[in-house]
Amino acid sequence: MSREKQKFSAKKFNINTGAIKHSPETQKIVLSSGATLLIREQKDTPYVAMKAAFMGGVRVEKENQNGLTELFSRNWLSGSQNFSEDDINLKVDEMAAGLGAFGGRNSVGLSMDYLSPFEDRMLEIYADSLLAPQFPDSILEREKVVIKNQIKSRNDNPAQICVLNFMKEIFKGHPYSRDLVGSEESIAAISSKELKDYYKKVVHAKNLTFCVVGDVHTDKWVKSLEEITKELPRGEKISNNFPVGPLTESKKLFHELKKEQSHIIVGYRGLTLKDSDRFTLEIIQSVLSGQGGRLFLELRDKNSLAYSVSPMHMEGIEGGYFGGYIGCSPEKAEKAISMLKAEFQKLADTKLGEEELTRAQRYLIGRHDIELQRKSTVCNAIIFDDIYGLDYRDSLEVAEKYFAVTPEDIQKLAQKIFSQPTIISLVGPTDVK
Repeated sequence: MSREKQKFSAKKFNINTGAIKHSPETQKIVLSSGATLLIREQKDTPYVAMKAAFMGGVRVEKENQNGLTELFSRNWLSGSQNFSEDDINLKVDEMAAGLGAFGGRNSVGLSMDYLSPFEDRMLEIYADSLLAPQFPDSILEREKVVIKNQIKSRNDNPAQICVLNFMKEIFKGHPYSRDLVGSEESIAAISSKELKDYYKKVVHAKNLTFCVVGDVHTDKWVKSLEEITKELPRGEKISNNFPVGPLTESKKLFHELKKEQSHIIVGYRGLTLKDSDRFTLEIIQSVLSGQGGRLFLELRDKNSLAYSVSPMHMEGIEGGYFGGYIGCSPEKAEKAISMLKAEFQKLADTKLGEEELTRAQRYLIGRHDIELQRKSTVCNAIIFDDIYGLDYRDSLEVAEKYFAVTPEDIQKLAQKIFSQPTIISLVGPTDVK
C-alpha cells in the first residue's frame, strides 16, 4: 500500500527553559554622570558577570599607532592607585574570580566575574583599576617584548598573513584594515604617555556603558556606580564614522612563503551590525560550516582538496565581509579557489531545501540557547548590542528571527553578496593564474 509523501515541515523549538526565560527583564538606567547601566538580576546561582565598555578601539588610533589599543588593554591592569599588578592578581586569584581588559576594532573595556559573596572586595579593585590606572614603564616594556615576539611568530604563520592581507584589501582606507597587534616599529614608538592619552580620549562617563548580570541588587549597584562614575569627566559618546569605499573590481593578492601548504581566502563585502539580513547570513554560514556542512563535504570529503576549510564572516559598524578559508596543497590551490566560488554560487542559483534550512535553524537556536546559560555570554550580548546602537533585548530572543528566514531570503542574499567583486588572498610557495 502506497502512502502519499508528506511535505517536510520543521517543528519549532526552544530549549532555553532556564534562567534566561524566567529571569526579570534587563533594566536600562542612565546614571546622573551620563554613564549607562544595563542590569539583569538572575539569582539562580551566586555568580555575577560584569563588564564596562567604551566606544573606541582601533577607531580612535592614529594611522601610525597600530597596536595601541592592544597594548593599552594589556597594560590597563598593570597597577592602579591603590593596588600593584601583583596585588591585583593575588587578590583576584584568592577569590577564584576573574578580572580582565579587552580591546578591539570598535571598543575597549574591563570585565570581571566573581562569586557574589566577594562583590564588595572585587568592586574595590575594579573601581580603582577603572579610575586610576598607572601604566608603569617597566610593565609596558615587558608587554612590548611579548607583543614583538607575537608579531615575529605571526609573520611566519601563513594563515595569519592571509587574513591580514585580506583585511587590508577588503577594508582599504578604513580602520578595520589595520593590524590590531601592530608592527614592531609602531609598538616600539608607543610610550606610557600614549597609553595615558588614549585613556583620556575614551574614558568619559557618557562614553561608558556597564552591564551587570547575576546575583545582584539593582539599588546597590546604582548607588555604587553613581559614586564611581562621578569621578570621571562627563565627556561625550565617541561616534566617529568611517565610510567604507566601494569595491569596483575583483583582486587576487599573493604573498610568497616557502611552506608546504597554501592558505587561501575567497571573500566578499558582507553586512553591517545593523543589517536586518544578518540572521539570514548566519544561516548561510551554518549551511556551509562544520563536518556536515557543504564546504567540508564537497571540498574535503569528496574531493580531498583541503586540510581545513571553513566559512568566515564579520559584521562591523560601517561594513563587514563574508567568505571562505581553505588550507590545501599548493598544487590544489587553483581548484580549491574554483570550488569555493562554486559552492557560494550554488546558494545563489538554487534555493535551499527545507530540511537543510531547518537543520541550520535548529543548530543556531540550540547553540545560542546553550551559550546563554553562561551569564558572561548574556552580559556580552546585551552590552555590545547597546553600545553599537542595536536593541539590547534582541540578542536574547532570536528563535523567531531564525525561523522567519525562508529559502527565498537565503537565495536573494546569496545573489546579492556573491555577485560582488571577489577578494582572494593567497599565501604559499606558488601563485595561481
